[in-house]
Formats: sequence, structure tokens, C-alpha cells
Amino acid sequence: MAFDCLWLGNRDLRPQPLHERRRALEAAVDGAELILPARRLPADGLEAWKLVKERGYEGLVAKDGASSYQAGESKSWVKLKVRQEGQFLVGGIGEIADGSRRLFIGEQVKGDLVYRGTVELGVGRGLVAEVMKRGHERRTSPFGGFRSRKVTWLEPTVAVEISYGRLQQSWLREPACRGLAGTDSVATITSRPRRSRI
Repeated sequence: MAFDCLWLGNRDLRPQPLHERRRALEAAVDGAELILPARRLPADGLEAWKLVKERGYEGLVAKDGASSYQAGESKSWVKLKVRQEGQFLVGGIGEIADGSRRLFIGEQVKGDLVYRGTVELGVGRGLVAEVMKRGHERRTSPFGGFRSRKVTWLEPTVAVEISYGRLQQSWLREPACRGLAGTDSVATITSRPRRSRI
């Protein structure tokens, strides 16, 4: 997948606006079987974002069609990622080398607590103290056969709100804790997290 054309023969296209480079790219790969131009979304941002969410894309890159090419980060383009949100149960609290903590989280699926990974971002001392206050310790992992060292295992009754990129190989990608859920009742947990905006 090709998304830009910086040189065409001996001609440097980097100073040219994106819409000109895109035209050159499409002409250069026209008829090629193994090289395709990256698909374009509608120019209307809201319409493009709606399409991204409907098709399950990770996100989009929005670019200024009049901008020249600049290596590295630039104000002429921005990357937006789709974020999911859901409630997950805390099954353990682990200690990290620097002394901070991480939560071992999971969700109920057909009566079993399925391990969804750990979350560190957004996990401060106050949150950990509240989880420990509401939760009850147990000797073994609540996640079936999953084990780990230096973890205080808990009965999975405390729920937290998690924002994440997507579910990949049954683990949450780029999770961030937004705080305790409105209630610590297991009955409030759903097996399919709801989708949300960024």
C-alpha cells in the first residue's frame, strides 16, 4: 500500500502539495498488481470518522491536501485513534519495579473470568487504596490457569472503567484506567465492552 509519492523519476515532488503528489502516485501505480494506493476516506471529517468506526478501523490520518511533504511530525497532519471503553473486574494488584502498581483485569464471559491483561496508566495510589478497601484478598488467581508473581490476588468484585485501543489476541491493547466503575457489583459487567469516541 503506497500513501505518498516523494520522487517521480528524477523529479523531487516533496515541495508539491499533497493533492498533486497523490495524483502522481495514482498515475505511477496505475495497472500495478502488487502496489496499490492507500484508500482515501471522505473529505468531510465527521463522515470519515463515522466510516472508520463502522468498518472497525484502528483510526485515521487526516492530512492537509495543500501541504508539502515534511519528514517527521507536522501540524499539517494528525493521527486519530478509535478508543473503546468498558468495565472490567480487578482480579489482582501487582507491583512494578519502580514501586508503582498495576491492575490485573478481566471480564465475565459465559460464567468464567477471562484475563484481559494489566493496566498501569491511570493507576495511582488513591485508586489502589480504594480497590483494596472494597476488595477481598484471596490466595489464588481468579483467572483460571493464569498465574503471575508478586501479585495480591482479589475476589473479582470491584469494577474499573477502562479505555483501550482494541482487543488483540484476547488482551486489551493500550489500556488506561479512568477510575472505579459506578458500582462494584459483578452484575454490571458486560461481556462486550461498549464503543466510544476518542
